[in-house]
Amino acid sequence: MSKGQFKISDDSCSAKKCLLCETKQSWMFTLRGPIPPELDIDTYYSLYINSTTGYIAFVGYHNTYISWNWDLNRLEMEDLFEGTLLGYAYISDGVGTKQWIVDNVTMRLLFHQCEKDEFACLDNAECIPMDLRCDGKVDCPSPDESDEEDCKVAFIPTSYKKGVPPKRPKEGQKTPVSLDIQVDKVISMKELGMEFRVKIVLKMRWRDPRILFRNLKENTMRNVVKDSVDDLWLPELLFENTDTREQTGTDQGTQFFVEKEGEGFPNSKQYLLENLLYQGSENTMIMVRGYAITFNCMFQLRMFPFDHQTCPMILAVPSHLNNSVQMIIENIATGNSMQLVRYRFLNISTDIGKPLDRAVIELSFRRIFNFHLANTFFPTLCLLAITELTLFIDKSHFEATIMVALTSMLCMYTLYQSVATTLPQTAYLKMIDVWLLGCLTIPCFVFCILIVIDVEVSQGRVNNRVVSIGTEMKTLMIPKQEESVLQKLGHRAKIFLPIVTVFFVALYWVFALAHYFISG
Repeated sequence: MSKGQFKISDDSCSAKKCLLCETKQSWMFTLRGPIPPELDIDTYYSLYINSTTGYIAFVGYHNTYISWNWDLNRLEMEDLFEGTLLGYAYISDGVGTKQWIVDNVTMRLLFHQCEKDEFACLDNAECIPMDLRCDGKVDCPSPDESDEEDCKVAFIPTSYKKGVPPKRPKEGQKTPVSLDIQVDKVISMKELGMEFRVKIVLKMRWRDPRILFRNLKENTMRNVVKDSVDDLWLPELLFENTDTREQTGTDQGTQFFVEKEGEGFPNSKQYLLENLLYQGSENTMIMVRGYAITFNCMFQLRMFPFDHQTCPMILAVPSHLNNSVQMIIENIATGNSMQLVRYRFLNISTDIGKPLDRAVIELSFRRIFNFHLANTFFPTLCLLAITELTLFIDKSHFEATIMVALTSMLCMYTLYQSVATTLPQTAYLKMIDVWLLGCLTIPCFVFCILIVIDVEVSQGRVNNRVVSIGTEMKTLMIPKQEESVLQKLGHRAKIFLPIVTVFFVALYWVFALAHYFISG
């Protein structure tokens, strides 16, 4: 149908050939773009249709209106009160992004009918849910991909200073940096080097009121900060008990996220692309990085190999940040690869939830002594038994028994040296030293007793002797003489030395196991 110079199409609304057919029932429109503020051009409009004349216009809320000039075949923007021309566009349909000439300046303006929780695609002003903005896939109708344009999460103002920490929450307070620490794996523990190496994942969380975030999602893993990382202030921490005092930093594997916690607000209508903005003071930045670090640890080896070890990881705020930053350990956890070949992991502990300038995280371990049981204790116990059995062998086999005792001593000493080379030198005796010294001393006593017995035999203090009478060799029965002190010592050693050995072994193992399972 037509009326005068204005023409209104009566086609099916599914054809989408005219503006009226594509408008929603509310007929509320928004104008976005880099319009100079001094022109005072409205951003919100209502569709107005004069049912009598068929006149169609978009009337602004305050100062301007937009209508068609059919004579010049263009859309014109005029002052609502004075009727002066402010701008125009040679287009047949005002919806979408078009080239306008405003105040003799050409600019792109977007005219759309989307709601506050919707994003207007640039090409044809198609409305999609705002949650689909920068979600990693194109949702605007092809070939329009404007919903995935300019998707930087962090917006950094030009006045931002990277070297200055965020503003403190209150005067006199320090900027809190929360830590989540996961110890994934204990790579090694070296007693000789007095060090242990661990693989940890450190998650640092903080807020920076100077930053604005855009289009945050409920799923934190989708709020990835990429391009702006080098321009941001990042927390610094020292791993204090390392040889080079290593420091936290970034590498290719470092991940940055933003956790959505505050409410978003729309960006200025001066921008074509719509974004929801979030204050840095209400939403938390997260930095996640893995480290493989060697920490110093003073191993306490008095009870080796029945010892328990507590090794610290010390984190500290650098001195130049002591007055402005403090750390708070919110959570600490361990992974599934904490067990070692020679140690059993017991627990991890630290101060949780307290503001700190220096935090000590302690890892406790208990040594697995099975290796030493099979390679040190059992062999030495067998050597002890063999050595003491030589006391009960006939005196006539002195050469064999003395060699067994001497060989046992040499084996004991070799074991002692092999164990000593795997451990650091200490000013105190270790439990393994006590055992090996005891096992070395007993064969020495046996060796001495065997010498004493042989001396007695060589002096002829025995009951039966072989003598020469004429040309014949005969055995004479000589009356038994009273036993000498040395003989008595030899006989008593056969009784008391095994008893002393059993007592030493029992006392040693009772004390060692009590410490291992109870005291530790």
